[in-house]
Amino acid sequence: MPEHLIQKNIELSRKADFKFFLLDDDKPRSNKVNSYIRALDLICEMIKRRPDRFNQIQNLWSITSTEQLEPLYKFLIQESHNENSIWAFEDLPTSYLRDGFCSAAIKQYHLFLIEQRFEDKLVSVYTEKRELDSSELELLENDYTVPRYLIDADQVPIGTDALQLVKQRTNQSVFRNILRKNYRNRCCITGLNISAINRASHIIGWAKDPTKRLDPRNGLYLSATYDAAFDKHLISLDDDYRIILSTDLKEFNTQDSFKQHFLSIEGKPIDVPKTMPPHKDYLAIHRKAGSFK
Repeated sequence: MPEHLIQKNIELSRKADFKFFLLDDDKPRSNKVNSYIRALDLICEMIKRRPDRFNQIQNLWSITSTEQLEPLYKFLIQESHNENSIWAFEDLPTSYLRDGFCSAAIKQYHLFLIEQRFEDKLVSVYTEKRELDSSELELLENDYTVPRYLIDADQVPIGTDALQLVKQRTNQSVFRNILRKNYRNRCCITGLNISAINRASHIIGWAKDPTKRLDPRNGLYLSATYDAAFDKHLISLDDDYRIILSTDLKEFNTQDSFKQHFLSIEGKPIDVPKTMPPHKDYLAIHRKAGSFK
């Protein structure tokens, strides 16, 4: 494949992943997504025309190093207050620079790249089907840094370690994104690919066993109703990945809605991902926590 087409594919893929990142519940709301994407495109064009000290950044969408992003952010803040900015071009909308969309987009993009790098490491580890003990997991989690400028102190509860809070959110976001990709953004029971209602469900709870919390094999990608039912141990999976119902659901067996949403799926297999399928030992632990025959 020609080099320019390879680069174009990288750009499109990264834009798509960045959109999902922005649509995450912990990130800016969806009405900002297109503005942030547009802002990054504009920054690319500004750098192309007047590279100044950022000539090493050829295209933000294909960069592999994030070293220049903090200086770029500070420069954008500076230029947003400069009526005669060198990056104000007559044929480009100035509001993105002036109103702070460019600088805000860089912050979110930097966080996204940190998450993506951590995600790649996790996938690399778990595709080898290794089990991690607590010390290995700690080393893995500490193997990335979050620049202080990315931490919004006003959004951190008093008395909370801001860096640890950011890392915890990063861990949760990365886990969701790995499952989203692994399950092709589809609920493994219904096949629904509506991101707004799909959830990354832990088989063994986040707080129950820290060594399992980031293992993609410890997750299912489920739409909201089934996520809630799985979390409450009202449904589970057998060793053949078929859906089983808890006896606690039997009191609802005369209701049409129960028949439609639960009885109709009993015994059916989920859509099992080709890589890193749910770990059967984890499923056994999940079944023991519920009332399953």
